[in-house]
Amino acid sequence: MWFSEDKHCSEFSEEYLCKSFFKNAVFNGKMWIFGGYDQGRMKGDTYLEDIWLSVDGEQWDLETDSASWKGRRGHTVNVFDDGTGEALYLIGGFEVDEATGYRQYTNDVWRSVDGHNWIQIKARTDSYTDTTISDWNPRFSHSTVNVSFGGIDYLYVIGGSAMRENYSGLYSWGSPWKVNRSGE
Repeated sequence: MWFSEDKHCSEFSEEYLCKSFFKNAVFNGKMWIFGGYDQGRMKGDTYLEDIWLSVDGEQWDLETDSASWKGRRGHTVNVFDDGTGEALYLIGGFEVDEATGYRQYTNDVWRSVDGHNWIQIKARTDSYTDTTISDWNPRFSHSTVNVSFGGIDYLYVIGGSAMRENYSGLYSWGSPWKVNRSGE
C-alpha cells in the first residue's frame, strides 16, 4: 500500500492487506476495504468476505471477517443516498461459497448503513437460465457510477464480463442497471 503526504510516495504494507481484487470506499470519515482474493494462500478461504477500516490509512482494523455476502472479487462498492441517507452498496462480482466450492458470477446487491451489517436488496438472478426474467446479467469487473440527471440521483452498473458454459466469453455491454432515490 502506498500513500503520499507531499507528492512523494512512501510504501507501507501489512500482511493482512496482502490481497488483490478488493474494493474500497470512503464512508463516514473512514477508508474501507471489502473482500478480494488472497492469491498467496494455498489452502482455506481464498475469496474473502472481510471488511477492514482505517481512519488514517496506516492503522487498519478488521471490522469483520465474515460479512453477510459471500467472498468475492471483481465487485464494486459505492456510497449512494437512495433518499434514506448515505449507505454503502456492494454490487455483483465473482463469488465463491468456500463451504461447497461452488463459484459463480453474480448480480446481487447488498446495502449497509454502517459498514458492518449488510442487507441483500437484490438477489442473484440469471436471465440466461431463466428466460422469464428481464434483468442485468451476472458479471464481474464491471463499473458502477453515481450520476444525477434532472435532479434525480442514480447508481448505474455498466459493462463487465462473465464466462458461461456454452458461451465463449460473453461481455455484458447492454443497457445499464440503475436505481434512483425512488427505488426505480
